[in-house]
Amino acid sequence: MFFRFRTGIDSTKAIPYNINILDILTSLQEKLRVEAGRFWSCFLLQRSNPDSPGFPEHIRLACQTKIRGDITIKRAVIDELDIEIILKQIGDETGTYFGKEIEIAALFFDIENYTVLAETYPAYDVVHMLNRYYQTMNKIIEDHDGVISDVAGDGILALFGVLRKKPNHTWDAVCAVREMQKALIRFNDYLEKMYGLSFRARAGISFGKAIIGNFDTGQMSKISAIGDIVNLASRVEAANKNLGTSLLLSESAMKQISGKVPRHIVHSTRLKGKSGIFRLYEIELEP
Repeated sequence: MFFRFRTGIDSTKAIPYNINILDILTSLQEKLRVEAGRFWSCFLLQRSNPDSPGFPEHIRLACQTKIRGDITIKRAVIDELDIEIILKQIGDETGTYFGKEIEIAALFFDIENYTVLAETYPAYDVVHMLNRYYQTMNKIIEDHDGVISDVAGDGILALFGVLRKKPNHTWDAVCAVREMQKALIRFNDYLEKMYGLSFRARAGISFGKAIIGNFDTGQMSKISAIGDIVNLASRVEAANKNLGTSLLLSESAMKQISGKVPRHIVHSTRLKGKSGIFRLYEIELEP
């Protein structure tokens, strides 16, 4: 039997509680008992080898938990679909884990005038160009400890700080943009020879807390972020068009790289879908 705990404020008073394990076990189906054994094995493996795949550091079995303060207990696994989802969450695939809220940097990277490209060239050429573009940029993002969460036409959403803890996720995102802009110059040489065209790209970076998890539709699984910083990164990137810039950072993102960028320009502007005036920072990327 598996429970999700939400603890309250610690108290010096012990709160008595009883869990009838026998009643719980007898109510479980055979498959759930087998999967419970897999959970236990996973737990023991992680205890003996912290680097092995298993439960995240904030997850413990109920029998390993000491209760202090008010708690709420409910079953996290109640049917076959729940079992399937949980087993994938504790799988050994890179980046697979239970949902959690962490601080990350979100990057939107977008091609200018993509609509003209899509309407001018045959479908095969458009798909071929974009696949080459995605693979080129994905390599750079991975080299800077980022992960592509989503692509939509010409746009890339990349997350930094998801796969491993590092001192400055925003700086990783900025360095990735610098290398992506360099790669775009080389990519344009290819496009000029093959199609007689070239790309320009714009980028927006924000920083803050987001809920991170592997979201699985059955046919597709990906690491995604839920939170306002993702929407903000999109709006910051879109602001490049009106401001005539190529890279903008939100105020929270700029604070993370204070002292690392010698020159910057501050723009005060409204953002689509947001209320109030936002301070955005245009930075100069040195080679």
